[in-house]
Amino acid sequence: MLSFGELLRMFIGILANTLLHVMIKRTIAILLLAFATYCFGGNVQEGKDESQELMDATLLLAEKLLTEHGEFFPYGGAMTPEGKIVSVAAYDDDEHPPSAEVIDMLQKAFQTAAKNKEYKATTSFTMLESSYPMANLLML
Repeated sequence: MLSFGELLRMFIGILANTLLHVMIKRTIAILLLAFATYCFGGNVQEGKDESQELMDATLLLAEKLLTEHGEFFPYGGAMTPEGKIVSVAAYDDDEHPPSAEVIDMLQKAFQTAAKNKEYKATTSFTMLESSYPMANLLML
C-alpha cells in the first residue's frame, strides 16, 4: 500500500506532466504566431490564420500518437505557397534513430525548402519527457 507522501508525489508527477503538455502547446502556438509575421501571406492576420491552420492540422497527429503509443519520433508539417498542408518526416534507413538525428534531418529539409521557397510556414514536433524530480522542483 502506498503512503500518503508517495500518492502525493504520484499526483504531482501526473500534474507536472499535464502542465508540461499544456505549456508546450501554448509555447508552440506563440512561436507559430510570432513566426506568422514572416509568412509570405498578404498581411499579418493572414499569416496568423495560416499558421493556426497548420498548427491545428499537425498537432492532431502528436496528440493521437501520444494517446495511442505514449511517444513519437520528431516530425514536421508545412504549408505550401498554395495553402496545402503536407507532412514532413525524416528517415535514414534506421528504424530507431536518435531523436537528435531526426531533428537535424528535419531542420536541413526545412532549410533546403526555405531556400527553394517551397513552404510559407513550417512546424516541427518533438516529444519531451518529464520525471518525478521535475515534479519535486515544482513543489518548491
